[in-house]
Amino acid sequence: MKYLREVYKYYHALRSQSVMTDVISSQANLTNYDLIVVPYLAMASPDFCKRLEAATQKGSTVILTCVSGIRNAQLHKADALVTTDLQQLAGIEVEGQEALFGRKSNILTYEQQTGCCQFWFDQIRLKTASKLASFSGNYFKEMPAITCNEYGKGKVYYVATVPEQSIVDKLITEAVYSSSIVPLARCKHPLVEISELEDTSGKQYIYVVNFSDEEQTIELSTYASDIKTEKEYTTSASVKAMDYLLMQINQ
Repeated sequence: MKYLREVYKYYHALRSQSVMTDVISSQANLTNYDLIVVPYLAMASPDFCKRLEAATQKGSTVILTCVSGIRNAQLHKADALVTTDLQQLAGIEVEGQEALFGRKSNILTYEQQTGCCQFWFDQIRLKTASKLASFSGNYFKEMPAITCNEYGKGKVYYVATVPEQSIVDKLITEAVYSSSIVPLARCKHPLVEISELEDTSGKQYIYVVNFSDEEQTIELSTYASDIKTEKEYTTSASVKAMDYLLMQINQ
C-alpha cells in the first residue's frame, strides 16, 4: 500500500467535483470545515480525536478510513485495534484486522456499484452506524465495508478497506451532498482546473484554466463578471481552449 497514492484518490475525487480542498496536518484548526477527510492517519492523538468530535458535533461531515488510529503518540499499538475515540465517533467496533498481500484483492458492493478493494480489511461490528457497502468477494463476505453514523449535527463515514477510485468517487459524491457543499463553479472536463480565491478585502473570485484543446462550459452557482471584459454571467460561462477566465463574484 502506497500512502500518497491512496490519499490522492480522495483528493482527486474532491477536485474532480470542483470542490476546493485544503491539505492540512492533524494539528491544524478543524473549525469551519464542512467536510473533513481523514485518510489512513495511523497516529491519531487524543487531542485530534477531541477536535474532530467537536467539529462533528457542530455539523461537519467526516470520512475516516482504515489504518487511522492504530498507533498512539509513541507509535505503539493502541489499546484497541483502532483508537477507541474514533470507533465511538464512527459508531462501530473494530473486532479484527486482516491484510491481503501481493496481487490478491477483494470485491465490495456499494448500493448498485461494485469495485475492487485491497491491502487492509477491518472486521466491523455495527453499534450506532448503518452499513452502506459490504464485502461481496471471496473474503469477509457480507461484512461492512463502508458505514455511516449520525453524530451530533454531523455525520461520520468509515471505510474499512482500501477501495479503487470509482468507489472513492461515489463516497465523496455522497459526502459532498451530505455536507451541503456547493462549489461556485463546476466543469465535468478533467482538464479544466477551477479555483476559488479571496483577496484581502474579502472580494471573491473564480479562476478557471482550460488545459484541453476545446472550448469548455463552466456551470455557475452564483452571479459573476469577467475581470477583463466586465461581461456578466448568470448560470454558465465559457473558456476557450488553452485559455483562462478570471471572474469576480457579484454579491
